Amino acid sequence: MSYLRSSTRSNRREEAVEAAMRQLIQQNPDDVAAHQDELFTLHRELETSLKRQAFWFPPLTVFTLINAVFWLATLLNLGSSFAIQLTAPLAVFVIGGIGLYTAWRERRNSGQDDWIARLPLPHIGLYIFGNFFLGLLAMFRAFNMWDQQTIWGWWTLVLIGHILYAVVLQPVTQGVKAKRQPAGALAPNCSRMTKPNAA
Repeated sequence: MSYLRSSTRSNRREEAVEAAMRQLIQQNPDDVAAHQDELFTLHRELETSLKRQAFWFPPLTVFTLINAVFWLATLLNLGSSFAIQLTAPLAVFVIGGIGLYTAWRERRNSGQDDWIARLPLPHIGLYIFGNFFLGLLAMFRAFNMWDQQTIWGWWTLVLIGHILYAVVLQPVTQGVKAKRQPAGALAPNCSRMTKPNAA
């Protein structure tokens, strides 16, 4: 119910922004008509503010539901400290993971190019679930434990290399290419312009 009422949903967020805009226009009809650019700026600011407020809603909700299941299982088995041990790691994994994915997706969709947008998140997700699957295979003896450890080790190195390339090396190489390209593109134009003058 909170999700349906909240600005986490894009259509609900748009309704809230439009309602605020209508109220502003009704209060200041003359000023608004004369300043259309300010209206668009205000619309963006309202939408950004609502997005910021709604950012943590999905990860906190998922964490609360999963954590409640673990605590219920612990209450049914009074001798277990399962939920107490899992709460902190679960919070980091669920809240941090969903929050990171949400920030990554928003930055990708808006065309930003910071370190979060450059993270190879699909590879990281595949690494987590892939290693979990390899662990299950090894546990049920469908896979040699030594092979599982070897694959895990090499895959970890590949993942670290991929992250370093995407976050650190790729922006550096793009910057170097961008600096070289204008110089190479301007040189032919300069030579073309100087030839008629020399003739």
